[in-house]
Amino acid sequence: MDLALIIASVGTFFAVFLGVFAANMALSDLFLAKDPGNLPPRPIDGDLAGGLAVRPSYATSNGGERGGMSLTQLGEMMDAAASGARYRSPAERLRELIEQSGVSITPLQFVSYTAAASLCMLLAFWLPLQAPKTGILAALLGAAGPLVYLLQMRKRRVEAIRSQLPDALELMARILRSGQTVAQAMHSVAEEFPPPLGTEFGYCYEQQNLGLSPDIALRELARRTGAMEVRIFVMALMIHRQAGGNITELFDRLAHVVRQRFRLRGEVQTLTAEGRMQALLLLGLPLMIWVALYFLNRPYALALFDHEWLIYSTLGMMTIGALWIRKIVNFEF
Repeated sequence: MDLALIIASVGTFFAVFLGVFAANMALSDLFLAKDPGNLPPRPIDGDLAGGLAVRPSYATSNGGERGGMSLTQLGEMMDAAASGARYRSPAERLRELIEQSGVSITPLQFVSYTAAASLCMLLAFWLPLQAPKTGILAALLGAAGPLVYLLQMRKRRVEAIRSQLPDALELMARILRSGQTVAQAMHSVAEEFPPPLGTEFGYCYEQQNLGLSPDIALRELARRTGAMEVRIFVMALMIHRQAGGNITELFDRLAHVVRQRFRLRGEVQTLTAEGRMQALLLLGLPLMIWVALYFLNRPYALALFDHEWLIYSTLGMMTIGALWIRKIVNFEF
């Protein structure tokens, strides 16, 4: 009877979870998509077809006009892309997160791993302790595990791209001085640099070889990497394609700016290392003390589960403290 109750509870939990998730996606797509400004981005084929249409023109310094997108519109477009002004469904955000993390899984596999981790945590805490509420809380924490892993992998990959980008820009500047094109310079970066930057530049180069518009290929490069420095590089290159100028000097200055940003980010990480270490210690200390008590005095440690409100209030306060400390030691510039 107990086993049947557990199976029924687990099935009910996942049924409610999936039902709420599906209802959220359906309602979001139904109501938010009515606003034209909140429509999801068009697919690449639509962008490519739109790129073949007549584009607006802008005035040059000598009073004439040149074909192409105006600088004001280009800046607005890149700002909107950087700030995520367009609405994206949860499935699209999940797909983008997986792509930026570099993990070779599909969204369906991610959902499967999340469900498996949640089920394992539920059974691991429910069966030995006979505490349904604790088991459900553990299942929620287990479901968050794969997402935290993806976020950590994305952060690590973005940092690797940031560290490689200054040298890549300097290499592109040297190749352009020798008379080569921007596409050939990106191909050289793809051959000379290891992943992730070499892989991303190589993919962008192949997209252009297959006939995709350079503007769209560059925007896809900025979206896949998720790094602000790459968005700055893409914006500068797209403006140069419209306005002209000394592109080698542009890449040299961009390399200097990106290198200074990377150095400043390292200094910030160094100055906030103490705060992050204190946060880890404060968050891990209660769990470590409970584990030690479990081996030293097991009945006394298990008596904590007779007061579930104390567990929930402690976890709630720890969560608030962790978010507060994270807000202090992490910032974008």
